[in-house]
Amino acid sequence: MLYTSIFIFLLICVFWYDLRNQVTGKTICYFISFLLIVGMSSFRHRVGGDALFYEDYYPEMPGLTEVPYFIRYQNFQLFMPLWIIINAITKSLSNNIVFFQILHALIFNTLLFIFIKKYSSKPFSVLLIFFTSLLCFYYSFEIQREAIAVGIFLLNIKNLEKKDWFRYYLLATVSFLFHISSIILFVLPLFKLVKFNRKLVVGMVLGSVFIAIFKKNILDFFTFFLFLDSMKNKAALYLEINFSITGFIAFYIVRVILFLPVALYLCTEKRENQKYQWFYSAFFTFSLLAQFFVGFDRFLNYLYPVYLVIVIDFLYNYFPKIKSLILKSLIVLTMFLHLFFIIEYKLFVTNIYGEHYYTLFFPYNSILDPHINKERESFYANQWLLQ
Repeated sequence: MLYTSIFIFLLICVFWYDLRNQVTGKTICYFISFLLIVGMSSFRHRVGGDALFYEDYYPEMPGLTEVPYFIRYQNFQLFMPLWIIINAITKSLSNNIVFFQILHALIFNTLLFIFIKKYSSKPFSVLLIFFTSLLCFYYSFEIQREAIAVGIFLLNIKNLEKKDWFRYYLLATVSFLFHISSIILFVLPLFKLVKFNRKLVVGMVLGSVFIAIFKKNILDFFTFFLFLDSMKNKAALYLEINFSITGFIAFYIVRVILFLPVALYLCTEKRENQKYQWFYSAFFTFSLLAQFFVGFDRFLNYLYPVYLVIVIDFLYNYFPKIKSLILKSLIVLTMFLHLFFIIEYKLFVTNIYGEHYYTLFFPYNSILDPHINKERESFYANQWLLQ
């Protein structure tokens, strides 16, 4: 019921403010949207996947005065320092996980809503896609540690665009102190030097053959730069994950090929002062490499919010100018297949016991109705035993 209510509210806001361009009450409705999503994330009860692990481990987390000792002697999960500190802040107030969920929801969604407001003229459309694509659940209930790192990066995009490298790398360091995947932010500016065009696409696609042949050598090369034990452990875990031939072809088509129509259209159009030149080459490169090295899929988490803004901007500003009905249909079909394949395909995933991935998110249970979903708990306990 809560999910439906949020969806209907956002849909009304899209119609009234983004489509009809009304302004009265827009700021208030944007704030209400913020409160609804923060409330959904804050007052949930045993909803999510990785979130259940963080909840179960919460009693082991230190209070503020115990942080130095914990980091040095008890950090067996190899959490990054700032993640430990925000846990310690709420742990010092109460052992109730709800206090942490409130703080996490406020931090991530504040950064997200500031980003959307600043970079999109159609903020409710971005929020609606963010919600219906399940990315909202993914960031709030799954990748909680990485979500804060992503939120800080969204605040940091202005420094990347303006080439303010001191501030950029300062905030990149803050992101890294929340989650090790933020190491990619230190090399992301290099993509400002890589022009996204047909030559790059053809070269990278042909290079896929080279990557497939020398996969192990390439992985060994990347592993050389992993200077933390947590990085090496995570790399070893991802190395064990491999796609079947069918799975590889399906993912390659959806994750790589379906991105190209919109990206190539936007990048081949002659526009001055086009934003996010670095985004297209980075997103395409990470998507392609993720088909061979699953760990690269985590780097895309930093780019999805930017992608949503670009998609909405395209639909409102450039899509109506396309005269060819065939081209319009092709772009819309590929765009939405690509966008909604990020998380939605997992809804059909089951483990060896026939338990469904979607139970991690559905149904929603709040602290006002602290019901334990048995299939959710069982899927969480057996989540690595997939069919």
